[in-house]
This record gives sequence, structure tokens and C-alpha cells, in this order.
Amino acid sequence: DNSSTITAMTIDMSAAGRVGVGVTAPSAKLHISGSDSGESALRQSRAGVKIWDQAIDSSGRLQWGYRAADSEGGSRTVTFTLDDNNRVAIGSHGPSRLLHVSGSDSDASILLEKSTNDALIETKTNAAGAYFRANSAGSSNYYGLELNNDTTGNWFLGSYGYADFSIVDGAKSSGTRQFTVKNTTGNVGIGTTAPPEKLTVEGN
Repeated sequence: DNSSTITAMTIDMSAAGRVGVGVTAPSAKLHISGSDSGESALRQSRAGVKIWDQAIDSSGRLQWGYRAADSEGGSRTVTFTLDDNNRVAIGSHGPSRLLHVSGSDSDASILLEKSTNDALIETKTNAAGAYFRANSAGSSNYYGLELNNDTTGNWFLGSYGYADFSIVDGAKSSGTRQFTVKNTTGNVGIGTTAPPEKLTVEGN
């Protein structure tokens, strides 16, 4: 009607050749603006497969997410987030580290795969202190390092349901604790998990 004017799209016909959606003065080749993440999103969909979009959330974070096919009003799953502190999250809405990977199943892991020999993970500082940290925040006494041959657990170093530190021959949950340092006394046991002395060796 004649009571209002709505500018849905602006095309800059000058040499700049910019296109604006929801903005009257586009400052890039394609400039999309809106009042919320839905109105300012860039969306792609393929019939019967998935709906993907890129949007800015209310905290200013850039996110990629998806909805089920033909479910425009359905719930959106966020898969990737980038904030203005240069932090990246996969599976999390708000990254708390430079790279934050979050999930609820075995897929919440990082795989480094190399087609030839000697894949390597390195932690480095140009000052002092470089560490690996295992943090079992939800349940005590579950942390360590697994040494596997493909999917078979060969050795485990750490704690699995006990407060002591152990070196386990085999899988962490079912292998044999060959070497143990008691958490309470510091006693060391070889062939025993309950050393009564500072060093106790049992077996042939």
C-alpha cells in the first residue's frame, strides 16, 4: 500500500556493483542484514536432504548449522562456531579455547591420520612450559593415555576407576595392572596393586 515502503533488496548500479538484502547501502558485493539470526542468515537447501545455513547469533558469533530436510521451522543443530576472539568450536555454541570440540558420543574426538609413517602431535611454547592435560571433570579417577594397535588396547597409563597411577598391560578396563603408584602413600608396586612398602615386587 502507500502507507509504508519496505526495501527488501538494493542493487548498486555503479561500478561497485554491490547487492544488498535488508540494507540500503551495501558495503560488499553481497551484503545481508537483519534483526536476528534468521533474518540475516545465508541458507542453502537440497530437497529431501538437509537445510544448511550460516548465521550470526545474538552474541555476535558466526555459526554454521543444519535442519532436517523440509523442516524450516524445526530445531537447528549448530555444528561450527567462530567468535571474535578467534576461537573455533565444533559441536559447541560457545568456544572456551582456541579450538573447542564438544559432543556426546565417541565422535567427540580428534583424529590425526597420516598415510605414511610417524604421525606426530606436538605441544610447543616459545617461553616455558608445554604440557598434555587429561581432565575427567565429570567423574574422578578416569584419565590417562591409551596405546592402541588399531582398535586393540595394548597399554594404558593412568587411572581407570581408581585413584592410583597404573601402567596396564592391555585395555584400560580389562588389562593387567603391572605397575602401580598408590595415591595415598606413594608406595610402588610391581605385580601388585596394594604395595605395603615403598617398593614391593611380587611374582616370579
